[in-house]
Amino acid sequence: MSYGTVFCADFADYPFMHEAAMDLADQARLIVGGQGRTTRQPTDASLDRYEYFDWRHYFRLADFEHKLDPTAVVEPERLKAYEPAQHRFLRSLDRVFLVPEAEAVQERLFYGLVNAFEAWLARAPRPLTVFFAHTPHFPWHLVFHQVCRVNRIPVYIFRTTQIADAVLLDADLSVSSQDWVRPVTPIDPTWVMDQAWARSPRMANSVSINERAGRHARKRLGFFRWSAIVWRYFRDRRYLAHRHYHRLGWRAIVAAARRRHRQRRADLAYLDRHAAQQAPSGRYAYFGLHYQPERTTVPEAGYFHDQIRAIRILAASLPAGMTLVVKEHPRQLGDRRPSLRRLHAVRTPLYEAIRRIPNAVLVHAFVNSATLIGGAKLTASCTGSAIFEGMQAGIPGLTFARTWHSDCPSGPFCADAQSVAATVPQLLAKSTDEVRADYQQFLIDHAPWWFLGANDDRAVARSAFTREQLRHSVAEVLRNLTIDDSAESTGVRLARDNTRSERSA
Repeated sequence: MSYGTVFCADFADYPFMHEAAMDLADQARLIVGGQGRTTRQPTDASLDRYEYFDWRHYFRLADFEHKLDPTAVVEPERLKAYEPAQHRFLRSLDRVFLVPEAEAVQERLFYGLVNAFEAWLARAPRPLTVFFAHTPHFPWHLVFHQVCRVNRIPVYIFRTTQIADAVLLDADLSVSSQDWVRPVTPIDPTWVMDQAWARSPRMANSVSINERAGRHARKRLGFFRWSAIVWRYFRDRRYLAHRHYHRLGWRAIVAAARRRHRQRRADLAYLDRHAAQQAPSGRYAYFGLHYQPERTTVPEAGYFHDQIRAIRILAASLPAGMTLVVKEHPRQLGDRRPSLRRLHAVRTPLYEAIRRIPNAVLVHAFVNSATLIGGAKLTASCTGSAIFEGMQAGIPGLTFARTWHSDCPSGPFCADAQSVAATVPQLLAKSTDEVRADYQQFLIDHAPWWFLGANDDRAVARSAFTREQLRHSVAEVLRNLTIDDSAESTGVRLARDNTRSERSA
């Protein structure tokens, strides 16, 4: 069968995903997007088999008109369709621009991207299918995703689970709903059950990273380390000033690095002085903070990207005499080299707000999470893995945005204060055996939506399967969802709708 055009939006930044996409190169017009992280040699024989889409052309778009009227880009009746993307876009700017932009500039950037991507789609050969290796979370990715949805271009997102080698494909980016795609070749449910009760390599790696973060956080940046940082920014000064999305001189970036380092040390000092080093003695619920900025909060957590909102709602919903333990994420403080994308994520105000909640206890980032989860009666997070870990141990939990396990009765999604208040008593009434039974039944019911795969090379390296097995499985999913040339060029063949908002390849 001959296929139409396949756009693998960010696959070039993940060699494994790029390899999987190349399986379609001889059957479809293949476009692979990237941000220049991987080296592409002119002598590479595969270059004539696909087109490269460079996202760096959309990093800043400084040549936008100074007064860009939204209605000049989008018809007035379609402006509302772009509002969800605009909210996500504005929240995501802090992770890429060191100097905050004025509101007028932000709006100009947004509609400039809409204009650019609308024009690109108008030229792109149809039928067109778009895939993202991860949840779109950079500003330009978020806008492109919405432009595709507005123009009825099917877009699919690879999402991982905490079960080793089990991957889901989502056709929706909204916080409150998901549209899982049912693969032609799902994972064997028996294998899923075997894996579900064990710690996955991904979780084990996360624990190892957190432990290293704890060691790095205590180390000081000496003269030689600072000299190396300054030299690197000086060496890359032309790239930083003209091509990188920060668009600042090297001296300004060095100053930003120093500011981030001082912020991190101040946040750590605050925890050392005011955070508890162990769980309270009585009954408590556990809330694990996300490190920010990251896609787990923007865009995946939606309104609750400001985590204090979720913490206040949960604290108010707990029964009398029950404490809410809030623990910082180790990686928030563990950047050995100043992480510039965390420059706008100062944590001390968040810590102070948590300590003002009467029944909340702030726990230090480097207290063992497994111990805290094991002693809790309830776990909670915006989208984090603590709920999954808790259910494995027979402890119920809830999230404030939809996750891969939100259909499990012992790990549901709560959208607002009313649903949290109604759900907390129900979860606290569950026994350990009931939680485990819910979890097991959920796995049995939902195994048909999971397929064997990975979406980055770190997961491939930790997998029990060979790279070839994983690549073949991912390539099969891409192929089965790609629109073939028999579809009309003016229309888009969406995946077949089934019950419970399912989609089938």
